[in-house]
Amino acid sequence: MKQKRFELFDENFQLLADTSPMLVSVTKNPDDETKEQFITTHDRFIALDDITKDKLAAPETSTKIQNIGKNYNLGLIQISDIARAIRSYYFGELTLEDMPFTLAKEMNIDLTKAKEITQAVINQIINDDSYERTYQNNLEKLLIPEALRQYPDVGEQLITGNRIKIQNFPEPARPSLKNWLADYVMLIGRENRNAVKRGSYLFQSENGKNLSSSDRHKLAFILKSLDENTPITINKNTKQVIFPQLQETSIPAFEKPSLSPVEPKNNIQSVQFSYPQKSATQRTSPPIIIPKPEPKINLGPNVVNLKD
Repeated sequence: MKQKRFELFDENFQLLADTSPMLVSVTKNPDDETKEQFITTHDRFIALDDITKDKLAAPETSTKIQNIGKNYNLGLIQISDIARAIRSYYFGELTLEDMPFTLAKEMNIDLTKAKEITQAVINQIINDDSYERTYQNNLEKLLIPEALRQYPDVGEQLITGNRIKIQNFPEPARPSLKNWLADYVMLIGRENRNAVKRGSYLFQSENGKNLSSSDRHKLAFILKSLDENTPITINKNTKQVIFPQLQETSIPAFEKPSLSPVEPKNNIQSVQFSYPQKSATQRTSPPIIIPKPEPKINLGPNVVNLKD
């Protein structure tokens, strides 16, 4: 027998689900929604920017939609139509100009009433910039060394998808920000780094040559910030780097190398990085020490153990 949607949850959660733009079903009857439809909606939601996700998922948004429904004496199915229309707007499927006509049709109400409901939605939800203001207040611009000192978790943020190989270390390591910096500095050196050397690393090094376009874009952003001493944006709540959106030409042409593959530099005093998963007795391993000391660039606090 097909399990009914949310039947194991209490009535309050079911009401939230039926009036939340994030959770409302694709179909009018929640039990008719297929698993594939639910997954598709979820994936599209995840692809939205953080501010929009916060707004669509917030219980306050559900409460506003419920109150709009009460003000116009609407039933729960009709209130769900409002939540669904709001989600469609943020998914780019429905314009505000077309929303009254869609609501009138789906809710079986006259167009005048649908226009009033749409205006209430615009005033109370669409034009509500409180989520954006809160989000902006949680952002901080810092140079990479300072970001790693203030927010050690930033060093553990995964930059790319696959594990990477670090010189003189026996096991593939997590593709964390700290590990990428360690590999980059080991191969390129601590001084005289530039766009050409950075491009050679991004496209021709063992770890860089197989990156996807989006992963290389993120890594290029981090390495350029390190080389040029420019700040990155940190979300103070999540302790994560905020990356710029990927553009069609995410890495300038002058950074794409026509050089021979990068060679390791053996003049690094100490590079700290996150280790691959080990047993509890192995997790205190010190950072690798390489001879020929030079002035040290601080890549962050002491070694942080690998996390799954």
